[in-house]
This record gives sequence, structure tokens and C-alpha cells, in this order.
Amino acid sequence: AIERAGPLPQLRDTRAQVLSATGDLVAAREEREILVREAPSAASWFRLAVIYRTLNETRRYQEALVRAREWGVGPSDVHRKERPLLEAMLKPIDDKDK
Repeated sequence: AIERAGPLPQLRDTRAQVLSATGDLVAAREEREILVREAPSAASWFRLAVIYRTLNETRRYQEALVRAREWGVGPSDVHRKERPLLEAMLKPIDDKDK
């Protein structure tokens, strides 16, 4: 689809999701990094943070999560299946802000 329509953000997001699901986390990380540079959003920063977390890239994970929070990430930005992870990842930030 990307070859025909071009690297649209929605297609990059889908490709990154597929790469993640199939275990190619390095390629998924590359897609997500391109996505946040070209079409940043709260959801794209959150999903990049998830990849960094999975790859144990702690500093990058924290930075991406802060960026997601700065973009105002919330439950409505992610799929319902991602919401428990979003809440768990944001809890330390939210607790620190109290």
C-alpha cells in the first residue's frame, strides 16, 4: 500500500503495528521514529515509547513518554486494548506530578 499511496502516516502506523506484532521491533522502532518526525501525535509518541520500553531503551522510553504526555495523550488517542498499558505507563508520571 505504501508503494502505491506513498508513506502516509496511517500506513506507516499500520506497518509499525505489524512489525511489532511479528517481533521485528527494530524495524518497528525505525517506522515509529520516522512517524514522530514527519507526523507527530500523542498516539505516535506513546507507541514509540512502548517500543523503546520493550527494547529496554530506558532513556528513550522516558523521553518519548514525556513527549506523549506533552502532546496530551489520553485514552481516546489509543485503541481500547492499549488503554491499560497507557494508564500503567503514565501512572508514575501522574503520581510524581501530585
